[in-house]
Formats: sequence, structure tokens, C-alpha cells
Amino acid sequence: MPGPTQSNQTREIAAIVAALQASQLSSDLTIITDSRYAIQSMTHSLDHHEDSAWVNVPNAPWIKAAAYHLRRRSAPTRLKWVKGHSGITGNEEADKLAAEGASKPTPDDIDLAVPQTFDPSGLRLSMMTQASAYAFVNTLTPLPPPNRSRLNLEQTRATLIDLNGREESDSHLWLKCRHLDIQRPVQTFLYKALHSAFRIGKFWNDIPHLTNRAHCASCNESPESLEHILIDCDNSAISTIWRLAEQTWPNSFGPWPDIQLGLILGCGSIALPHPDNESIIRSGPSRLLRILISESAHLIWVLRCECTIQGLNHSANTIKSRWCNKIDQRINLDRHIATIYNRKAITRKLVQNTWQAALLERLPSLEEDWIMNPEVLVGITLTRPPT
Repeated sequence: MPGPTQSNQTREIAAIVAALQASQLSSDLTIITDSRYAIQSMTHSLDHHEDSAWVNVPNAPWIKAAAYHLRRRSAPTRLKWVKGHSGITGNEEADKLAAEGASKPTPDDIDLAVPQTFDPSGLRLSMMTQASAYAFVNTLTPLPPPNRSRLNLEQTRATLIDLNGREESDSHLWLKCRHLDIQRPVQTFLYKALHSAFRIGKFWNDIPHLTNRAHCASCNESPESLEHILIDCDNSAISTIWRLAEQTWPNSFGPWPDIQLGLILGCGSIALPHPDNESIIRSGPSRLLRILISESAHLIWVLRCECTIQGLNHSANTIKSRWCNKIDQRINLDRHIATIYNRKAITRKLVQNTWQAALLERLPSLEEDWIMNPEVLVGITLTRPPT
């Protein structure tokens, strides 16, 4: 019997399980109980419990075991209800035995194992609702991340410690790869990159006649990796784009960070502390760095795919033009958000703190209302000439 910490309902179901286990499968059996709950659980409510995958069903393991032993019997089984504490001899003796069992220091060991053939799993589609599906998903044990994902998370975390001055959790890294400062296609790219979900490098080694795809199309490096594609390859697009990003970074924001794969994967978690007070995060510089790194890495990936899959060769002017267009689009998007969609002072201040320092280095006479007046940005080259 269950111990004293178990509820009365649990003990009632447990008594029936023990009775079923002790009886012969081919003998008629009548179980007399004063528990309507036990009878209801194994008769009228059983189909509903199974259709709902036993979600939020109290005493589910005990009811499952009772249903299993009932179904495996070949002889008739009857469940009879009697009124409790009414002087019925068998019922009174059962109550005494139940009290003795509840007072045991350790509960009896009752086998609750149910074979898979007697244990339907999952929700019945005809009975499924949004609420029941959500409750069922919450009961599932999440799978541990693959080894490749764990390695990416560790590399990202180690890189961000030097930049942010603190260690980020796995849940934080997964959440921030979908940071609102990062555009939706770039969010998807970063999410897949953290999962190592791209079909590159070693992925092709075990596919006959396609092993050549494991090589880099630009420098023939093998096996190709995401770090090689975004940082290490001699492709001119990589050096050009990262140089443009570095030249856009204002000198007043501090030194440009060393671009590593971990920094790219964790760019959504960038939070630059203030030099004088590490508890204060510099929102403008952090946001600009998130945008520059995420947009640059995604553009490098897009250009690589166009080169590898479509066979396109991009000139230096084309690469620079596409990068500048992406950054110009982000500036214009921020202007529209601050002046049309979310006209709050805090939003306008965030946009100013993000772009104004970079724009002032190219146009010292930049007007204070440049956010409201797009004409002041016409003709500005965002990137600085190399010094």
C-alpha cells in the first residue's frame, strides 16, 4: 500500500491494483469498494484519460496499471460500490487494513509497469483542442541539444564573456538570437547556425557523387565550415564586408572587436558595459554593433550561396553597394519607426544613440533633427575612407 503521504484516492486505486495482481486471470472477480472515484476512473473516465494522453490526470500511473490488469483478464470482472462506514463487514475490515497500510513507515512496492501494447500514447486527433495539445507538449521531456549545438553555445558564451563582462546562459543565447534589433531573415540564419543546421562541409562526405560539395568553392578548403565561410576564407567579399563594417563603427564607441564565429552567433546577446560602471549597458553602441555584425554575416552568407549555387561572381563595387544598401535600409527603417510607427521620445533617443555618432564622423554639420528630415542624409557615404 502507498505510505502516509499519499492521498486517500491513491490508496483506493492502489488497493484495486493489488487485488487485480493477486487474482487469477481466468477466475471471476468481484471488487467491492466504497470509492466512487476508483470505479469512475476505471470505467466512464478511462477512455477520456487515454484520449487526452493522461495529461493532468491525478494518479495516472496507478489508474494505468489498474486498467492494464483489468484488460488482460479473460474472466468477468465486476466493480461494486457500497456505502462506506455503514457496518458492512468486508468494507469495515478493508478500512482497518487500509489504515494499517497507511501507517507503515515505508510503502509496499507495487509493480506499476504497463506493456507498450496496453499503453496508448499521444492525443487522439478527434478529441484534440489547442489547450489539450499545449498541455501535452508541456509534459514532454525536452531533448538535449546535439553535441554540435552545445559546442556552438560554449564557443559563443566564451566569446561574449570578454565583450559583455558576464557569462550568458543557454536560454539567454537562444532567446537573443531572435533579438528585435535583428531582422527576421537574419534571425533564422543565426538560429540555424547555432544548431549547425546548414548543409556544408562534412555533411556531403557521406553522399556519393556529391563529396566535392564539401570543398569551399572559392579556395577549395576542405571540409568547409561556417567559420571558414564567414571569417577565414580568402574570398574578397569577406574582407570587403568586414572592413566596411569596421569603418562604419565610430571611433568614439571604442575599438572594433575581433570578429569570431562565437561573436557572430551571439551578436543578439551583445551588451557593451559602460567603461566607468559595468552595471550600465550602452544601449546605442550595443545596438549598432548587433546590427553591423548580423547584417554583415548574413550578407556574406548570401553572397557565398549565390557564388556556390548560382555560379555568380561579385565585383568589389557590387559587394560594397549591396552592403551599403543594407545599412541604408536599416537607417531608414529606424527613422520610420521613430517618426511614424512608434513616436516616443525613448525610441527617438535610441535611434539617435545608435546612428548619430557614425553619421557625425561623415558629416560634422549634421542637423539635430536628421531623424525628421531625411534630406540631410542624401549623398552621405556611410563608410569612412581608410586612414
